[in-house]
Amino acid sequence: VHYERYNDVADVHSEMYWRIPQLLEYAAAEHEKPFMLCEYAHAMGNSVGNLQDYWDVFESHPVFMGGCIWDFVDQALRKRFDDPRGSRKTPAPHYKENWFWAYGGDYGERRHDDIFCCDGLFQADRTPNPSAAEVKKVYQYITFEPVDLRRGELRIHNKHYFLDAGRLEMHWEIMSDGNLLEQGVLPVRAIPPGESETVAIPFTPPIVYPATEYFIKLSARLAEEEAWAPAGFETAWEQFILPVASLPAVATKVETLPPLLVNESAKDIVISGKDFSVAVDKATGDLISWNVGKTEMLASPLRPNFWRAPTDNDRGNNMPQRLEFWRDAPARRRVNKVSVTRPAPGIACVEAQSALPENLAVMLVAYTVYGNGDVTVALSMQRDASTPEPPRFGMQTALPGKYNQMAWFGRGPHETYWDRKTGGVVGLYRNAVELCVHAYVRPQENGNRTEMRWMALTDENGRGLLASGMPRLCGGAWPYTQQDLESADHDCLLPRRDIVTVNFDHRQMGVGGDDSWGALPMEKYRLTGTNFTYAFRLTALTTGKEDLFELSKRAYSGI
Repeated sequence: VHYERYNDVADVHSEMYWRIPQLLEYAAAEHEKPFMLCEYAHAMGNSVGNLQDYWDVFESHPVFMGGCIWDFVDQALRKRFDDPRGSRKTPAPHYKENWFWAYGGDYGERRHDDIFCCDGLFQADRTPNPSAAEVKKVYQYITFEPVDLRRGELRIHNKHYFLDAGRLEMHWEIMSDGNLLEQGVLPVRAIPPGESETVAIPFTPPIVYPATEYFIKLSARLAEEEAWAPAGFETAWEQFILPVASLPAVATKVETLPPLLVNESAKDIVISGKDFSVAVDKATGDLISWNVGKTEMLASPLRPNFWRAPTDNDRGNNMPQRLEFWRDAPARRRVNKVSVTRPAPGIACVEAQSALPENLAVMLVAYTVYGNGDVTVALSMQRDASTPEPPRFGMQTALPGKYNQMAWFGRGPHETYWDRKTGGVVGLYRNAVELCVHAYVRPQENGNRTEMRWMALTDENGRGLLASGMPRLCGGAWPYTQQDLESADHDCLLPRRDIVTVNFDHRQMGVGGDDSWGALPMEKYRLTGTNFTYAFRLTALTTGKEDLFELSKRAYSGI
């Protein structure tokens, strides 16, 4: 018998929305009664963060049975625009449907639960939210544990209680720079329920190239069709970085770079090279122009960004008010000094020092321009301990709308976040920016990618820009602005702009989801420190035929 809030007589102790510290306390007390979370991981909007953390606890203590995610599917209603009930909505020009997803209040009812009816892993028409991919990965019943990856040895564990692994085929593959090097199928016995088996993958040690990672992925797939899925359906997977010998990137000597011309005025600093120029505004410290071959790459300045469009969970924990200090922080900066130095004829470095009022945060943005056209951007900030933690630490700009194709080498293919990335495979992905965003019922932060080695925004011919992490980036792109995301309360009202907003981030706080009415993301997934720094490198793509992996590995020596 399970009866939440009547645990004295129930066979199973159950609670709703207990957080991980409470679970650990229950385990430490050595209770004999099994425990389950009859509701947890509230899946409202961009949510279901730290699910892996929950399951690390569940699987470390036999007393825990697991839990029930709330909810499976949104309870939104399909409402036509000509429905006379409630306020009329005028859809954004791009919106093609004659209906939208309605939630509490959209029919004019006075008593309602607002967006709280939309808290599912799937939307009302069963379109999966990105959180569904995380649940599938965390819940998988076949797991893979490295034993000796150099020799290809792994342990496969069957977590099923009644089914053996005989209905599955164990596939493996070796990948490097988006290329398949080797693949095969492991001859594995039908591992009984609850048992494990150590296997050796017979791969050929790869030829090691400089600054190159090698990945091994295991995939458990149905050998035959089942009532619920076709043959070949992937039921479980894991990915590891192969521990091969690492070679450093081949560095370009700075003395070989073409010389640069620096022109400083009272208004700006302009650095020019062959077929390109970069301009930094002395009043703001922002990168205001990047002109390549007579083409302006930027539609708005590249500047710091410490804000995000609130998620449903953010609204529930009062984030827009708690952290409002950071919403317009870049606009409130006082620029103290903008200076330029010339470490070498082919290098120029512009540094912009700024501070928020009362020196509550001091910032330094450094733009290092190289004679070959590369621009390295480094942002550092020290905030006073009296300030709230920032939701995000990064840089944001807008590109002309033609740069609407996105490629990245990082976790994907769906959006991932600091506390919700277990379900993302590191790989090479390409898609239109429009297809890299996710249409939550109420618009909010979306489309983020994590652990990106590089990210490219291009036109349909492959011309545009490459952002290379030093060593990693988070971020993504939207076909609208951050303000659009924050202002629209239904997806049908979210406009499309003639620009592409791009986020080059160190990271942003996790999405959380312990509940949606007060819980913060776990502390380890929040930017609680007082000192932050990161860097990335911008490279123009002028031919559309460049090798993005090779460009991302560029390094410089002799500085």
